[in-house]
This record gives sequence, structure tokens and C-alpha cells, in this order.
Amino acid sequence: VEKHFGKMVDASPCVTKAMQHELAQNWGIKATVLYDQPPEFFHPTTLEEKHKLFCRLEKNLTQPDGIQDCAII
Repeated sequence: VEKHFGKMVDASPCVTKAMQHELAQNWGIKATVLYDQPPEFFHPTTLEEKHKLFCRLEKNLTQPDGIQDCAII
């Protein structure tokens, strides 16, 4: 089914040249490679950023809504 209808689409994106080759050779589909990459403003999270995040989330992580520790009661 996909092999039949895949040839009828207006655009066939894929994320690698290997997939582009596979689609062309075995499915008869002409695909365009669109590399899957994050935008430039993404970066690995620093230890300080992680610490600040978990400090903000601490209350929600330790005591989710509706759940109470018996020591608190």
C-alpha cells in the first residue's frame, strides 16, 4: 500500500542520504533530505542551569498534588 501511494505524494522528506537512497532504489520514490538538527540556540545544559531548575521544581517533585507524607500530617 505504501509503495503504491508513496509514489503519488507531492513531497517525500527524509532525514538521511541513506534513507533517500533506499526510497529511490527500492520504492521508486524521489525524496528530499532534510537534516534533523536542533537550532543553534540549543546547547548542553550546564550544571548550574540544572541546579536552578531542580531548585524551582523541588516542591512539586517531593510532594505532588494530592500525595502527603505521613510525617507532614
